[in-house]
Amino acid sequence: MVHLCGYHSLLDEFVPALIGLERHGNALLDSPFPNGPPVIQLTGGVGAGKSAPLAALQASYRDRIPAALLDVGAPSVTLRRDGPSSALPVPGAVHRLARDVAASVPGRRGVPFPRSQIGLLVMARWHAVSDTSNPQLNAAETQLASLLEDQNVRDGMLRGPLRRWLELLPGVLQDVFPMVPYLGSVASTAVQVVPELHQRGRTGGRTVEWWGEQLTPYFQGGPLEKLARFLFTLEAPEGDPDFADELLFRALLADISAHYGQLRRWNKLPRPLLMLDNTHTETGDRLTAALLRAYAAPFDTGTLTRPVILLTALGDPSGLTSAEQVAEAGKQWAGQPAHDTSPGRWLLPLAAPQLSRHQVRQMFPTNRPPSTHATGIIQRRCGGRAGSIHAMVTVLREPPREGTTREQQELAAVRALAHHLVRNQEAREWLPLLSVALDGSAAKALWREFHDGLPDTRPDDGRNARPDDRPDGEPDDGPDDGPGDGPEDGPAGGSHSESWERKALTLLPREDHWQQEKPWPGLGSDTPLVRDYTVRTAFSQLLAADDPDLWARAHRRARAVYCSDQRDPGPFGTREHSVQCLHHTLALGDRHAVVCALHTKFARRVPEEQRAPEEQRTPEEERRAEKWLSDLQIVCAAPRPPSGMLTDAEANAPGESGRCSACVHESDRGPHRVIAALVDLLWSFSAPDTVPDVDEIETFGQKLMYLAGVPAGSQTYTRAAHAWTRSLVHGVKPPHLPRL
Repeated sequence: MVHLCGYHSLLDEFVPALIGLERHGNALLDSPFPNGPPVIQLTGGVGAGKSAPLAALQASYRDRIPAALLDVGAPSVTLRRDGPSSALPVPGAVHRLARDVAASVPGRRGVPFPRSQIGLLVMARWHAVSDTSNPQLNAAETQLASLLEDQNVRDGMLRGPLRRWLELLPGVLQDVFPMVPYLGSVASTAVQVVPELHQRGRTGGRTVEWWGEQLTPYFQGGPLEKLARFLFTLEAPEGDPDFADELLFRALLADISAHYGQLRRWNKLPRPLLMLDNTHTETGDRLTAALLRAYAAPFDTGTLTRPVILLTALGDPSGLTSAEQVAEAGKQWAGQPAHDTSPGRWLLPLAAPQLSRHQVRQMFPTNRPPSTHATGIIQRRCGGRAGSIHAMVTVLREPPREGTTREQQELAAVRALAHHLVRNQEAREWLPLLSVALDGSAAKALWREFHDGLPDTRPDDGRNARPDDRPDGEPDDGPDDGPGDGPEDGPAGGSHSESWERKALTLLPREDHWQQEKPWPGLGSDTPLVRDYTVRTAFSQLLAADDPDLWARAHRRARAVYCSDQRDPGPFGTREHSVQCLHHTLALGDRHAVVCALHTKFARRVPEEQRAPEEQRTPEEERRAEKWLSDLQIVCAAPRPPSGMLTDAEANAPGESGRCSACVHESDRGPHRVIAALVDLLWSFSAPDTVPDVDEIETFGQKLMYLAGVPAGSQTYTRAAHAWTRSLVHGVKPPHLPRL
């Protein structure tokens, strides 16, 4: 499977050793962690291929060991906001894990879960209101409640009433709480141990004894009394709101450990495998926290058998050890201080591996190998993320169909990449437009104009000014949304009156922002709605190919946000323009206007009469040079105009873009030509489907060195020449060239 490039060490060596059984064979293996394996958490961005290892392990060990795979991001597991705070979602997760582990090896006695079933019954009781339509159940509850009011009650007095109540519960549970379908089967299964609750040494007796030990910090009395009081408490003890979640996972782990008795351990019976996918959600955070607390709870290490647990999570993998180096990470984990008993010590965080060009090449058929140029483009465009690369390679590895050009096939690969990254259809329809925006103000303007269908033509209230022109402390969206923006305006609120953030951000939830090592840099305190390079370039390319007219209108509307008169940027050679304005101007093809504006910015850094010799340049002048270089790469990260589109440069009359106000003397022509060359080169380097050659990169460095020697230059440009050319050789593209 091509998804699994980079996972050999994890899947074929590390995890099989933890389980105790080869992945593709039947040899038994010794675990390197006799006191229990770590909980492995695999972290990466969308498209990193995090879920593929779990699916591969499930397929490899199916019908061979007890195993369970749970997608925590699935709607059936998602946290509900009604009912008691400790009731969901942990019971659902524990039930599914126990059910699948118990039934995963046909023909073999499954792992029983009596402790877990009793714990799940407690959750069922917490959900169910005591006022039910079943008179027998009500009578049993009344009798139990009366007994529990007696401070001298003993376990022997509770056995009969508790057993009677437990046997009546399954029949009414579904009517009491129908929205959780698993509770009925839980209760039915739990009742199997009820006849043994009073028999020491039997399953039911050991279950009650175990629960009695766990509940000692919270309740007094014998094991049955503690369990009965726990059943009827209906809320967590003060100061410990998550104790029920932890107890459920403790019960799950204790059931597994109890099944793996001394004989099974002597025979090296492979450990069960529990896998939880997409644990980055609110539900996942709750499950992970409860699981780790239970995992770290004191156990008799001489008889404990912990399962092998793998988690995946969406997030930034920066700073984490790659899954390719899992063996070394495991050694470091085992070397932690023995006195560390915190839940987090059991976690072994790993980063989803980033694929190399060589690994990308291995995905193609040997009889149709791609060029080094093509593999480099795919690897860089996808940020090395295996799932994203697989989406493109699946299309590109096949010969073009009859009547299909190579360019059309490459566009189909980009479309497959976008579909892989964004599964929601509505999001795929609107992210091309939102990807145009460089900050929240532009995203808001685009949403209002193109989603609501109403041009945003209200008087300028500061919302459309450049960020540095706004009053201190004023948000980018302006001081007030003005008439017509409240949810009460228009029929049923109206699409135009709906808060654009509430709607637009549902397409791209903040917690699901695609992460990679170098996301699109922010501009001041604001950042683009779509920061990820892979997502941004993919949707921009699709917008240009599918609707060039809309592409141009979107960039013009986004540019208007940064113009004082909203629509007309004015002559570029005679006044200052923001970097955002110039970015969109270059995207619209008006290269001359951008070069004039950048030359003006460059020349205005220090007035002629104030220019000092190089050795006397102040830190402030160096910072200005750094800012100019930062602006240059943000501007030149603009996408190319669609093929065949009438660019602004072609539409303008000669000279309409304005003279360059920095070209006062003949000596100013040289810097102007060099800046023009820098724009041409850096703009071409930024295209996702290009790989600059060495000669072009060398020429680019020479142009920067030239700027270092002119009166308005500084040694900052020399440093940029060295740092940027090195980065360009290694495939870094604007706007991710290093800051100086």
